[in-house]
Amino acid sequence: MIPVLHIIRRAPGDYEVSTTNPDFECPQSFSTVSAALKFAGDDVPRDFALFVEVRYNGVCLGTRPLQQLAESPGAVADELMDLTARVLDAEDELQLARAKGGGQ
Repeated sequence: MIPVLHIIRRAPGDYEVSTTNPDFECPQSFSTVSAALKFAGDDVPRDFALFVEVRYNGVCLGTRPLQQLAESPGAVADELMDLTARVLDAEDELQLARAKGGGQ
């Protein structure tokens, strides 16, 4: 089973990380998404997993090799943030469309 890495933004510069495995504990918080990804890439035991599913505030980037998180956390963070922004924009557009359709 591929574990899930959940990253939640609590406040600017304060990111909480958890996994679906209670045996792998993350520090309380990280200052950037990139730092959280780097930690996971470096510190998830390879006998536990070689891949993780990456999620940010409920948006799933997909399954990534831990090695990619360790070697390119900034690139993965950029991709994750871009996808999250696109999802939020799409949700806003959908709500506007529903509001317009509901008023007719």
